[in-house]
Amino acid sequence: MLVGNKISIGALVALMFIICGWFYATPYITLYQLKKAVDAQDTVAISKHINFPALRENLKSSLTGKKASEKSNPFKSLKSALVNAMTDPMVDALVTPEGIAALMKGERLLGKKGRKGQESQKDDKDDQQYSMGYETFNRVVLRTKNKENSKEETAFVFTRDGLTWKLSGVRLTY
Repeated sequence: MLVGNKISIGALVALMFIICGWFYATPYITLYQLKKAVDAQDTVAISKHINFPALRENLKSSLTGKKASEKSNPFKSLKSALVNAMTDPMVDALVTPEGIAALMKGERLLGKKGRKGQESQKDDKDDQQYSMGYETFNRVVLRTKNKENSKEETAFVFTRDGLTWKLSGVRLTY
């Protein structure tokens, strides 16, 4: 009887480790699936890994620099309205499966020309450094840095959506 209890406890502990390992690995699995979709230019598969409303709102607030204090000042409210009128269509045009795929490949969407406009075409692995880690229990960030310009960093923020992860934010540093 004692041997049977030890086996069942051992099986239960092993099952717990497997579940914890799978739970820890899910964002990495999601990123692998997203990378495969980006490489295959499969917009439907890319879309499955993106929370478009959250991503649009994140980019709009990042680009406009919205702050709660701006609501009290009428001039800042006017400025905010003008900036929103310009950034909203731009963000809506950029937040597409194709736009996210280009950004994940290291192409710049804002400002100067990206690698597509340069003469030499290099493999993405040669131009980008990647790192990934948990920020919180429900947030994982993939950081990409351009090897040629270490100040250029793009951080892709993934948040837990049930048992899966979805891209819900992008932090651009140029």
